[in-house]
Amino acid sequence: MCIICSEILQPPLYSLSLVGDEPNDTLRNIMETKECTINLISDWFIEAANLSSINTPPHVSEWPITGLHASPSMGVSPASISESALSVECKLHSHQDLINKEGTRTATLVLVEAIVWHVREDLIAKDPARATADLALLRPVWRGGGITYGTCFQGFELPRPATWSKVRNEHGVMAALR
Repeated sequence: MCIICSEILQPPLYSLSLVGDEPNDTLRNIMETKECTINLISDWFIEAANLSSINTPPHVSEWPITGLHASPSMGVSPASISESALSVECKLHSHQDLINKEGTRTATLVLVEAIVWHVREDLIAKDPARATADLALLRPVWRGGGITYGTCFQGFELPRPATWSKVRNEHGVMAALR
């Protein structure tokens, strides 16, 4: 496992949306400890990860049900998932309850700051910078809500446009902004 510690002046923030009119265990744990881990799900353990969505009573751990294994973290108290090829240890940055027109809390938006990344060594892209994971090997799965899941096994690179100082002088750019 390759470990990357955040010594960045402005570490990235991740956003989590925890829905429901009552806080679930995940939200309660983040609010109590001010910490969490984010674990990427790959297709090779999707069934086990899906078992963690069982609606257990509060404070009943899903670890034994899923068959997944806890891995101690370096900088936060919550464990990571050992089977996860990429995980991020995070500290709470801020949170905001989302209230509907009737005054009911419908979700909480949580921002967490990355402090340590764990990436399986064999999944790091074979480029000189070693700055990204290889999606084809990582085989990430996302959850769209409800029972919908999806995959994104391929990625592509798209260079950023030229700098603003070059683009603003191109024909029509300033006119389009008026």
